[in-house]
Amino acid sequence: MIKHVKNKRTLQEENKFKRKEDGITLIALVITIIVLLILAGVTIATLTGENGILTKAQQAKTETEKAEEYELRKLTQGEAATYLEEHEYTDVNGEKVTIPAKCAVSQVEGENTLEDGLVIIDANGNEWVWVEVPRAEEVYQNAGINLDVNNITDEQCNIIYEDLDNYASAYRDSNYSDTFYSTKQGGFSDANEYNTAKNDMLRSVYKNGGFWIGRYEVGIENSYRSYGDDYTTEHPITETPVIKVNAYPYNYVRCSQAQTLSKQLSIGGKTGSLMFGIQWDLTCKFLETKGGLSQEELKGGDGVENTNWSNWGNNNIGSITLLRGKYNKNPVDTNSQWLDVIQGKKNGQMLLTTGASDDTRKMNIYDFAGNEWEWTLEYTGDASRPCIARGGCFNSISSPAIERFRALGNRNSFY
Repeated sequence: MIKHVKNKRTLQEENKFKRKEDGITLIALVITIIVLLILAGVTIATLTGENGILTKAQQAKTETEKAEEYELRKLTQGEAATYLEEHEYTDVNGEKVTIPAKCAVSQVEGENTLEDGLVIIDANGNEWVWVEVPRAEEVYQNAGINLDVNNITDEQCNIIYEDLDNYASAYRDSNYSDTFYSTKQGGFSDANEYNTAKNDMLRSVYKNGGFWIGRYEVGIENSYRSYGDDYTTEHPITETPVIKVNAYPYNYVRCSQAQTLSKQLSIGGKTGSLMFGIQWDLTCKFLETKGGLSQEELKGGDGVENTNWSNWGNNNIGSITLLRGKYNKNPVDTNSQWLDVIQGKKNGQMLLTTGASDDTRKMNIYDFAGNEWEWTLEYTGDASRPCIARGGCFNSISSPAIERFRALGNRNSFY
């Protein structure tokens, strides 16, 4: 009988061989995982690094959007030149407003409805935003809403003012008033000239249901203003004022000089001017009713105790994300260098070019709380310092929109 003999391994040999096979499998798995991790890291870096595909794609998208927005603004400027008379505009929601001659509604998305803050642009690229003051019973409780808008008397203007004062009462202060005291207040020669300008403004607000406010602080387009180290002398102004993004805001100008600058920005038969105090407070009311800001965010508190206002202004407390423009860490030194804004850089006591952060934009109005103090035409009640300014400053720890103080800059409005 032939026996089939099987080659058998000892149990010890079997276990040794098995361990060897298992060991090879585990090492291969570890190596595979390491390789995959390396590949994943390379892939993530390629996609998301500083020079990654996703970062570059986002940058390209941002640049494309900026280019498209720039072209739309240029188109609006061209359109503005074709309007030789004022004209009525109706937005997509059916709301209407009268547009001044030589101005057109911005074609940029988010800037062409009253709900978002209607922006107009003139042929030179200056921009304003409509501040609505509704001709409604709740506003004009004494004057009513049926006055003859083409024949409003001075006496009726007084009643209109009282109504507006009551409507914006949360932001008013009895220590300050829209009354004439000195030629320092905007350069008005006397009380008659001052009151005539105030009443013309009131008539326009009542008739049109609001007024236009400069979208940005008034500035200089191509270079900052230099006046050496003398900050007390009234230096002549030779630069052309603009209301544009990325402008260097005027600083160290007197109230009368600021009013001269505002007059230079008159457009389409409308009067360019600094705002009266009531207009500033009506803008606060507008930002409350239409912009959704709380009174605490507009009025603020004392010092650092209440910082509800600090999250939307360039001041010494809040932090904002910078997107564009330049900053100057030493604005007192006019010869100091303005540096390019680094995207994402947080501000801290730095004067910024206009519109440097969208965090400061409310209803398409920039820097209404902070960056620079802004002259108004109201009287302080202090004969030694008759002029007042509003809105806070980049180096102030108490800079809500309602704030009243002496100023560095100015903002234009027209009516």
